[in-house]
Amino acid sequence: ILGGVLVRLGNTQIDGSVKTRLDNIKDQLSRVIS
Repeated sequence: ILGGVLVRLGNTQIDGSVKTRLDNIKDQLSRVIS
C-alpha cells in the first residue's frame, strides 16, 4: 500500500518540502527492507 501511495505522490506535482519528506521516508523504508 505504501509503495502505491509513494508512486502516486511522485506522479503528481507536489511541494518541495513534501517531496523531501517523501524522499526521507523512502530512505528509511529501504533501510528497513534491506
